[in-house]
Formats: sequence, C-alpha cells, structure tokens
Amino acid sequence: TGRTLDFGACSGAWTKHFYEARTPWKEPAQLDHLNATTGLVTFSIGGNDAGFAKILSECATQPPFSNCSSDKEVTDPVDSTIDALAGKGKQTGVYSYDTIMTDIATRAPNATVVAVGYPRMFTPQGAGQILPVPGRCEGVTKVDQRWINAKTNEINAAAKAAAQRHGYRFADPSGSFAGHELCGKQSSWFDGLINDGRFHPNAAGHKAIAGSIMGVLKEQPAAAHELPAA
Repeated sequence: TGRTLDFGACSGAWTKHFYEARTPWKEPAQLDHLNATTGLVTFSIGGNDAGFAKILSECATQPPFSNCSSDKEVTDPVDSTIDALAGKGKQTGVYSYDTIMTDIATRAPNATVVAVGYPRMFTPQGAGQILPVPGRCEGVTKVDQRWINAKTNEINAAAKAAAQRHGYRFADPSGSFAGHELCGKQSSWFDGLINDGRFHPNAAGHKAIAGSIMGVLKEQPAAAHELPAA
C-alpha cells in the first residue's frame, strides 16, 4: 500500500467492539485506532453478530436426514441480525453498517475506507465428501451449505450498500474464491472442521482477500491520501 500499516483486527469481534473493548483479548475499542491522521481503514465485521460460528457448529452436528436451515430457532435470529446490520431493524448490541461508517468518518475524516466482505464458504450447489460425514461437506448438508452462502451474500449486500451510501469502497473476495471453497474442485482456501482455524480462511485465503482489497485500492484516484493506515 505504500503506507505504514497498523494491524488492529480483534479476534471474535462483534460490531459492539467498535465501541467497547474486548476485555478477554485486551483489545481496545476498534474506533480508538482511528484519528484525523489516519489515511486508510479496512474492516470486515458482521459475521459474528449473525452467529456464523454457532450456525456452523449446529449445522455440522445435525443428525442424519435433518438440517439446520429449516429450523426457525436457527434462522430467525440470523435474519433479524442481518436486518439490523442493514439498518432495517434494531437489535440490542448490534450496530448497523451505516452507524459504524458514520463513526469511522467522524474519527478518520481524511481516510480512504474499504469495507471488506466475506467469501462464500461452499460451492454454489453444495458438495459432499466421504469424511467426516458421507454426503456432507465438513459435516454440513448441501441445503445448509446453500443457505449459509445465501446469508453470506445478504451480509455482503448490506455492507456494500452502506459503503456506497457513504462514498466508501467495498471489496468482495467471493469471486476469487470460486473453486477454492470447502469441498471445491481445487485446493480449499478455508480451514475445515478438524483444523484449528475451522471455517475461517487459511493463509491462501487471506492472500486472496488481500488481493481483493488491493484491487479496490488501485481503483482509487492517483492523489489518494498519503497518510498512515489503520
């Protein structure tokens, strides 16, 4: 980027951690990283609010001939959270993308801002494997795979729409992950169920996401802000 970078990502963060410290990890509020000299802000948020970790855990442990995407106790909280992120409703502890971006602008008025979306974890139609559960991908049924992809698309759409409203950029890594999903035709860019980083991008996946961000930054005017980054 040609800038001095400050890595402030917070493990397991929710949108509320833009405003309050994540105490167990001794991470300050995310917005506290920013000030008037900040020249670049990149962030990715919302998946933990929507409960993706819990969803994947529940979907991967469903008994035979059942799925989690037909269970309203699973799906309703996800839908209401995505609505809150999109500013179409309110939910305690969930901050909308518009609110977050407004407050980023207040803290870092001179910054180029890139909201970063989530790559889809599964192939478009869903895929199966022999292990750990035959016919499923990392324990997740095909119908649940498609549902998780759809919810990923909805979060990305909400973040992109908010970014456009604020004159910010949006980096969508999904296209670069095509073929590299879990159980895809090529090497996976996600850690699987038995890996420490389960259902998160691995090193190759993070490089792909970085490539998506760099592609967006290259679209910026040549006179983009030459300030430090956070």
